[in-house]
Amino acid sequence: MQSNRRQDLVSVPIVWLMLMLVLGSLPAAAQPYQGFGASTPGGAGQPVYRVTTLNDAGPGSLRDAVSQGRRSIVFDVAGDIVLSNDIAVRGPFLTIDGLTAPPPGITLKNHGLILLGSRGPVHDIIVRGLRIRNSRGCDHGCPTLGGGVLVGQGAYNVVIDRVSIQGSENFTVSVNKGARDVTIQDSIMAENQGKVQLLALIHGGGRSSRGERTQHVTMHHNLFIEGSERMPQVKWSETGEESPDTVLDFRNNLIWNWRNAGTQVWKGAKANVVANYYYAPNAWEARQRRAIFFCHAGSKPPQCRGDRPTLFARAYIADNVSGAGPAITGYLNSLGTESAPFPAPPVQTTDACTAARHVLEKAGVRPLDAIDQKYLGEISLVGCDQRSPSSHR
Repeated sequence: MQSNRRQDLVSVPIVWLMLMLVLGSLPAAAQPYQGFGASTPGGAGQPVYRVTTLNDAGPGSLRDAVSQGRRSIVFDVAGDIVLSNDIAVRGPFLTIDGLTAPPPGITLKNHGLILLGSRGPVHDIIVRGLRIRNSRGCDHGCPTLGGGVLVGQGAYNVVIDRVSIQGSENFTVSVNKGARDVTIQDSIMAENQGKVQLLALIHGGGRSSRGERTQHVTMHHNLFIEGSERMPQVKWSETGEESPDTVLDFRNNLIWNWRNAGTQVWKGAKANVVANYYYAPNAWEARQRRAIFFCHAGSKPPQCRGDRPTLFARAYIADNVSGAGPAITGYLNSLGTESAPFPAPPVQTTDACTAARHVLEKAGVRPLDAIDQKYLGEISLVGCDQRSPSSHR
């Protein structure tokens, strides 16, 4: 009897361990997102739409799935969806869950995904677990101009999670024209096909009215790799008007190998740039210093000119790390104008090296395809110890 009792006591933790392993392997239906708009339910609790075909359109297709809102979209198929044009989301309270697809997952080819408030009440959207490859523009009436994901025209409460975008003709991600409360996390944004590699743009709206300008964007634990600039770029106004609120909270990202500039903050934006890892291998010192390109009244080369007020912005810059060494690290963290961060929802923030390792282990769609394996294989976290302590903020 004592033997049976001992077996019962042993079996309880074993069963519990097996349960936790199973739960840990399931797609994160209740993923604890962090950032602006991260409290959105998306399509949780809505009717399930099953994608049963890789066709571009028609019953059972992804295009049909997003033709209206209030759906939780899952995939019974895996492979490439070759698109004739962009897929437009046309309703609210919707989740596109590519993580439910069998291996090797879902890849959109030739065009991307657009979430525009002008296409209907587009809000409370979660997109996760998709690859987007080789998105092309078109001659007329092409709203993305060859982009991977476009969020704009008043769309709000949007989460982009574990998405991988590469080979777009223009940009990987753009958030503009009045979009607000958007979080992009654990994603990979890689080089484009165009001559100018413009990876990500957070655009306040140019000369448009305040009500049409973008603010409240969080980007954390993403990989930006192989771009000319805009990794990302954030701006508010072309006239020098200052944003009334936080435009971008940018923290715990890995930015690798820019050619002109890495993260750009200018034109009236208010941004936090915190605990990111930057490195451009084999680059001259001036290029390493442009890991963060920040325009303000005290700007000096290699930053932008300090005599053009229409370019000025404000930024809290702290705890970033450069693989080029302590001198560049100190220089980057000295660039900020603020002594405290601008208001933003909490994101569990570690030191830059710990975050960079998280990105290498978790970002994108797992298992990685050959394209993402190639990019991650290029990265060596120079200047990071093997064990870097986590310091939560």
